[in-house]
Amino acid sequence: MTIRDYLRKRRRIYWMLFAACLLGMILTGNRWPLVMLSFAIVGCVLTVFMLHRGAACPRCGVGIEASMSVSPRKWAQPINYCPYCGVHLDAPVAA
Repeated sequence: MTIRDYLRKRRRIYWMLFAACLLGMILTGNRWPLVMLSFAIVGCVLTVFMLHRGAACPRCGVGIEASMSVSPRKWAQPINYCPYCGVHLDAPVAA
């Protein structure tokens, strides 16, 4: 697995967690106690924070903005190296 694949996997996990929390907010509407709705809202806020912060480089541990490094958007230029330690994102992840 390359570092780029690792970052994509982390980003996918964050999006699935966000979707689960959002679904929890929708389902708790008027049926369940306010406590459950509060947990779903806190979960969504934390997931958005993690998406914004991005995943950390497995080599140096500094956060790389996942949207810059693995962006599916055509107008965004993906980066090829970690801006902090200089490791190529297509290098294998150290086990």
